[in-house]
Amino acid sequence: MCRSLMNKLIITSFNNLPYELERRINDAILLNYPDLTGLDIMNNANVTNINHLTKLIILNVSGICGVDNKGIMNCTNVEKLRVNYNPKITDVNHMTKLTS
Repeated sequence: MCRSLMNKLIITSFNNLPYELERRINDAILLNYPDLTGLDIMNNANVTNINHLTKLIILNVSGICGVDNKGIMNCTNVEKLRVNYNPKITDVNHMTKLTS
């Protein structure tokens, strides 16, 4: 029963996770969640590429994060973006749906 439910369960957000879980997120894990609309990887150097997450609407890549400009090139649907203190993100012109 649990395995059947797990196969049908669609996870759409990795926001507000406990710190113990948040710091374990990496590129390989994120490949299993293509339907994410929310992602908080603040201060997570284990994630470097989220281009496959094209449904993202809310994204936090603040602080010491592994994601750079190339790692977010396909994230064009993002509406809310946090990049505080991330010197690797310098160009978000492709994110035309950003709101204030």
